[in-house]
Amino acid sequence: MKLARQFFSCLLFVMCGCSHITTMEEFVQTVNQHNDETINNVWYMGSRGSYDYFRHNTTLTSRTYKIHNGTSNMSDRFAWTTNRKNWALIKGNGDLKLNFNSQLEALSKNVLH
Repeated sequence: MKLARQFFSCLLFVMCGCSHITTMEEFVQTVNQHNDETINNVWYMGSRGSYDYFRHNTTLTSRTYKIHNGTSNMSDRFAWTTNRKNWALIKGNGDLKLNFNSQLEALSKNVLH
């Protein structure tokens, strides 16, 4: 019984309350603030409801962001998933010298997958 309660508590945490609702502009600023870190990657997790979900991993943090899908103009959306194998890498650690703003613009125009 205790194990089941822990499982459902973890599931509830994953499904609720761990996503930061933000704008695309604020998200880009947040990612750019970590450009000097060893780990700074962004994954597209999919879409659910009227939001696109992105996971931003840095050296010290890992956060999920909800961005209203009307602002990202993505046409290659897929259903939101917790299965990391299905996520799309938007910005990898090796991309530290690239301008994330241009990557995000390309994503919005459906150039990046």
